[in-house]
Amino acid sequence: MATTALCTIADVQNRLSADGVSYRQDDIPPTLHGDVIDEASQTVYLYCLTRYTETQLAASNIVNHWAANVASFLLCERRGNPVPAGIKPKYDRTMKELEKVQEGRMPI
Repeated sequence: MATTALCTIADVQNRLSADGVSYRQDDIPPTLHGDVIDEASQTVYLYCLTRYTETQLAASNIVNHWAANVASFLLCERRGNPVPAGIKPKYDRTMKELEKVQEGRMPI
């Protein structure tokens, strides 16, 4: 599978705030955010790689937004915590848009 991360922790912080990200990483021992960044990127690749190259996806602003929305959702729910009301609709909308890309009904 593709290896380029499609968003950064700064993109996730733009959605949750720096404190919001920090509060969700207070594990002992601490867990890095890389797992949700990677999982979010792989999710986007799963839907889009059949139609676009890794290079095209990495250069797309909308793909960056989709990956950040998915990563924010994953970070929030990763320990069984509820996802904030402002994040869930973005995630749901992102997943619908990714399905449209996969089906060829929406370009990036």
